[in-house]
Amino acid sequence: MKRPLLMMFLTACAPDPWTTARATCGFDEGETVEWAVVLPTDGARNGLSVDGDCAAQLLRDVHGDPDVLLTAFDGGADLGAYVGAARFAEEPMDGLPVAIWGLYWLAGADFGAVGALDEGPYVDAKWVAVVGDAAAARGLDEGAPLAQVLYDLVATRIRGLDVLPPDFLLASAGLGSSDDVLYLPRSIDPDFPYAEDPYAASGAAWVIAHESDHALEPYVPHVDCGSWPEPACDMDLTGAHGFEVAMMWAQATALLDGAPCLDASDSDHVFASEVEASIQGRIDQFVLIDLPERVLVSCD
Repeated sequence: MKRPLLMMFLTACAPDPWTTARATCGFDEGETVEWAVVLPTDGARNGLSVDGDCAAQLLRDVHGDPDVLLTAFDGGADLGAYVGAARFAEEPMDGLPVAIWGLYWLAGADFGAVGALDEGPYVDAKWVAVVGDAAAARGLDEGAPLAQVLYDLVATRIRGLDVLPPDFLLASAGLGSSDDVLYLPRSIDPDFPYAEDPYAASGAAWVIAHESDHALEPYVPHVDCGSWPEPACDMDLTGAHGFEVAMMWAQATALLDGAPCLDASDSDHVFASEVEASIQGRIDQFVLIDLPERVLVSCD
């Protein structure tokens, strides 16, 4: 009887994917990615610097094979060099470096604390319960980083990475309904209307979180909404769009850091306002509910 108990104890103490990813990617305890890195800098598409070891760990966390994927996307022999060069690539860009940036954002960005996610106009009670239950299952309390729970959920749900078939509808990513594999496009059209910037690390992270929700059974399926050739909308905020919006809102409120209103001179507050604008656009286009009034107000 003692051997199984010992094995259970060792399993419980094993590092979770988020902790391993952050260690491999060089994050210090409590360190988070600054929002400014989403902006173009020095001729690059963003300010992220993701080395080969970090990129490989992120891919392995969602059961992707770095070598196989690098070959599939004609990325050469050096994953780090490939991801670095993508920051300066011409449009359209392939989906692999964008997915790596998104996973890096999930591992390193500030989503606030688990207990800070509250039900509201942008957050259905379902997601408060999902996050709370996932945190409890990992022995985490309400003060734990929401990013830890989110990254671990994504790593648990997505079971591989592959190339999106060439005849598939233009997309930034898609989850296979039969295999829970995340399929990435060979090129992401810069005019793809799913996001303001389909190459942004933050947007890629939210898309990955969205797609991971489709791996659950039973899941809330998308429905027809008229403007798309296939089901792409949700009836309310309990589906994958709702999960994505809840995570976006968590980041917006984390940027405010408890402030009651928006200070236009604070760059983090400006980013928070932009995230809420993205939330409004997402709901307006993809969720069949009345558009909530904006929550964040100016201090003026």
